[in-house]
Amino acid sequence: MGSPPVKWIKLARNQCALNSDNVGSLFPMVHTFKISGMTNDEMIAKVPKGIKHLVFNCHGFPTSPRYPAHLAIGQTLKADNLGCCTPVKGNCKVIWLSACNIGLGDGLDLCKKLAEVTDCYVVTQTMGVPDRKMKQDCVEDYYYAMPLYIKPGGKEMIARNDFFNLQEKLEFTQL
Repeated sequence: MGSPPVKWIKLARNQCALNSDNVGSLFPMVHTFKISGMTNDEMIAKVPKGIKHLVFNCHGFPTSPRYPAHLAIGQTLKADNLGCCTPVKGNCKVIWLSACNIGLGDGLDLCKKLAEVTDCYVVTQTMGVPDRKMKQDCVEDYYYAMPLYIKPGGKEMIARNDFFNLQEKLEFTQL
């Protein structure tokens, strides 16, 4: 059995991708940064004002016996240091996480906290996602990786269909 067909989501400009230095493919956006050797504050300072979408392209770890759930980018983003993302609040509509399994267990709490701190929708997955070449200004619709959609504020989830019904308001298009 082959891989599921690739589906794309085109993001309205202006958007930003923060790509960890340990992933193969970069997300080509209006603002694309490869993050290496930066503090979390330095990384978030790269996010320009007036963006509509922010992509974190990195490895995700929902939990481990010795380290809390985290996104492996910058100094690692964990629930207890997400305050560094506060500058994104009021500056972005949707945060897209291209990070394996981060919607599981304690990782889901991290994603909800990210939605709370930034007041953005957060899109995450509960399964692995491939590291593949991306299309310009697009994210892959990881529909096969059991995606989760978290409302701004982090208290509530939203169903997939309800999230995609907001695409005009949130300025993205399913291709």
